[in-house]
Amino acid sequence: MPENAQRVRARIAALGNVQVVPAQVNGSALYRVRVGPFANEAEADRLLSKVVDSGYPTARIVSE
Repeated sequence: MPENAQRVRARIAALGNVQVVPAQVNGSALYRVRVGPFANEAEADRLLSKVVDSGYPTARIVSE
């Protein structure tokens, strides 16, 4: 539900540029909460730690 993604977005908004992005996964509509972009891997790792500490232990880095 987009409402859940918006709640997560609001909770971590202070960490940086946060967006909710709709996605289709195996035919199901999902909403991904994305933070970034980052200048380098060290910056991404540092922010990932903050996101995990904010209560999202399954957060991960996705490089595009």
